[in-house]
Amino acid sequence: RPVWHGGRRVGFVTSGGFGYTIGKSVALALVDDDFAGEGTALSVHIVGVERPARVISASPYDPQGKAMRQ
Repeated sequence: RPVWHGGRRVGFVTSGGFGYTIGKSVALALVDDDFAGEGTALSVHIVGVERPARVISASPYDPQGKAMRQ
């Protein structure tokens, strides 16, 4: 799926899904360097509906499972 910024395609989603431990949808995407900065506002289409997205600094991955044990 394409990733958009101001009507311009700047990348594409390689995978995505719902992160149950963080309560949000997450996606892994390849985007142009100019749009890869933390906090950059983007958009993606999910099931034909344009949704807002933003670049985050680090993966929300929780390798020790600490979030599940709280």
